[in-house]
This record gives sequence, C-alpha cells and structure tokens, in this order.
Amino acid sequence: SKEELMRIIIFGCGKIGTTIISCLLAEGHDIVAVDNNRNTVTEVTNIYDVIGICGNGADCDTLAEADVETCDMFIAVTGSDELNLLCCTIAKQVADCAAIARVRTPDYSQEIGYLREKLGLAMIINPEKQAASEDDAAARLAHDRQLRRGNNVISFGICVQQKIHRGILIARIIRRGVSYDEGVL
Repeated sequence: SKEELMRIIIFGCGKIGTTIISCLLAEGHDIVAVDNNRNTVTEVTNIYDVIGICGNGADCDTLAEADVETCDMFIAVTGSDELNLLCCTIAKQVADCAAIARVRTPDYSQEIGYLREKLGLAMIINPEKQAASEDDAAARLAHDRQLRRGNNVISFGICVQQKIHRGILIARIIRRGVSYDEGVL
C-alpha cells in the first residue's frame, strides 16, 4: 500500500536539514523549510521545490506563515537543543502533528525518554548517544517507527550510518536504499 503523503515543516536548513528535505521530497511529501538565515532559505528554495520561510521556528508569526496548524510532522534540527525542543513543543500544542527534535547535549541524554513523554514528542534523536551505545564507532542504526495521526499510520524509517572521525560524528542517511550526502550531526 502507498504511504500517506505528508505536509512536513523542517526547521533548520543546515546539512542535516537539507538532507532530510532531499529524502522526504524524493518520496513526494510537501515540505516547508524554515530557517532564521535568509541566505540559507534562498539557497534551499533555489535547489529544492519547497516553500521557504525565513524566521524563528518558535515565533508564532513564523509558525502561522508556515501554516503549522495543517502540518502532519514538524522536525527541528537546528544547532540549539533548547530551540529544537521549544519549537517541537509549540508545534505539537498548535497542531495535531508528530514532532521530532534533534538533541545533542550529553546532559540531556539521561532525560530523553522523560522529555519525549512529557513534551509529547514522537521522537528525540541524539546521534552521539546512539553511536556511543554501539560497540564500534562505525555504528549502523535502523529506525523504523510508526506514528499515528488520527486513523492513519505514518511510517518513518531511516537508516543512519555513523562514524567518528577526529572527534566529529559524521552521518550518512540511507532511506529506502538511497544514500544521501554525509554531514556532521
């Protein structure tokens, strides 16, 4: 059966954000790309067929412009854990959507389950914790999640190959057998 096509807002259009955009566009999803850097938004909209919005993902006006109330999924992948969590929490309160936040700070690693549950997020991704939990530094992680929205089940599967090079975690995202650019998580 064909997966449901979704309307997805991605806040943070760095390497990881644009990789996610590329993956999800290839599947036909409707993407709104939000970043607080106007040049980044221009660059993303010149490369990808997305709606681009310059603004802060935690700002009510920016979220209204992105039409957050109609989104199926909100993904925050900026360099700020706190901003990612805040944006996802607001999106989750405003819209009936699945919210996914990237959280990298080791201090939060013990709190991921608690934060996810209390904030109502579908997923919190901590690449460093996931890589550290594997025996070797070249960890291959597979995530196959099903998120419920109303009566629909949304599959969200990613395979992330990770390696540590000179103290920097590098990831290659593989979705449905297609490998996307490596980037620093």
